[in-house]
Amino acid sequence: MAKRIFDLFLITTGLIIFSPLLAVAALVIQLAKDRPALYPQKRTEISDTFLIMRKFSKLTVVTRTTSHLSDDDGLRVTQVGHWIEKFKFEDLTQLWEIGKSKISFTGPHTESPDYTKLYKQRP
Repeated sequence: MAKRIFDLFLITTGLIIFSPLLAVAALVIQLAKDRPALYPQKRTEISDTFLIMRKFSKLTVVTRTTSHLSDDDGLRVTQVGHWIEKFKFEDLTQLWEIGKSKISFTGPHTESPDYTKLYKQRP
């Protein structure tokens, strides 16, 4: 219960402080890319269930197959995407997931299924 109160206090404070910046970032992305500012990203939770997190879109769309495990994503980052990375705005979108009790400020972090499938099976 104390952990949830801690999370609620921090997200309330964070959203009050950062909501204008989040709105401006979303608007700039929307205008620069002419598509939605947020995209869904699938993440694995502890119980091997999946969570859909919303992140700011910072890459260009490509038609060829690429892997986020390789360095070719660095070439796809837009000018706005560099700004988002520099100021860590993509992490601020996770405040909504914390508010919905999907994740927490404390405890294990969710990971991409592409990485978790590489983990060894538990004995």
